[in-house]
Amino acid sequence: VKMVFETVDSFFKAFGDTLGKPEDQARLLIIIFAAYPIAYAFRFIRGKWPRHAYSLIVGIFLHVFMYRWQATVFWGLNIIVYLLLTFV
Repeated sequence: VKMVFETVDSFFKAFGDTLGKPEDQARLLIIIFAAYPIAYAFRFIRGKWPRHAYSLIVGIFLHVFMYRWQATVFWGLNIIVYLLLTFV
């Protein structure tokens, strides 16, 4: 898995250098353009639960794709706040 991430990271580093932008901005640009085919595929999904599952899976993938390991901080804090508000 680490090798795959290193390959993807090096691609976006080179892509960002070509654009003259940092790597995170190159990732954001790809995510913005990827949103169009993702949304187009969403319109063909019928049913409540398949749509929720598709949104959840794609959302988590894009979040991890953009922020890498820092996404765990976001999800961890959300879970902690949810538990505090629910049980305290």
